[in-house]
Amino acid sequence: MAAAPNPRKPGGVNPEIVRYLAENRGRYTDAALRDALVRAGHPGAEVDEALASLVPGGVERPPGSVWSENDPEARRDRRGVTRSPKFWLVLVGFVIGLYAAVLLSSFAVNAGGLPDLIPLVVAAVILLAGATGWARLQHDDRPLAMGLGCGVVAAILIPFIAIVVLFGICVAGVAQVP
Repeated sequence: MAAAPNPRKPGGVNPEIVRYLAENRGRYTDAALRDALVRAGHPGAEVDEALASLVPGGVERPPGSVWSENDPEARRDRRGVTRSPKFWLVLVGFVIGLYAAVLLSSFAVNAGGLPDLIPLVVAAVILLAGATGWARLQHDDRPLAMGLGCGVVAAILIPFIAIVVLFGICVAGVAQVP
């Protein structure tokens, strides 16, 4: 049985690996893509070489070029997670889900002799689960992880912002009374 031909260009990177990376780079982290390619049987050195040949937008870098973190293309790629529908669905879903769970647990407390701290415990557990998901998914599913992290921050900030706004309205109203 003959060995499969190596699609690698002489002195270059494997074009199949580069194509796979370019097609999937916006959806998965480089670490997750690397792991998938190595599990599929590609040598780690070839995968690393292909990753090094790409700039963040998925375009092959010309030989001898230097890529910098100050490159506008690199900044665009880092902001790309907020362009993902998954990010926004997770963020909004997390905040609405948290407030719905707290509201439902408040109804349960009022309806039948449950301890008054149940809504607070529900909120703490959901916030802790969101923060844990954010920390654990950073390298596997970046839009999901960032949606969870931003959802936790938003869920904490929204009540404080509402309190500050209401306090400002009350202060402004009192200041106008003669």
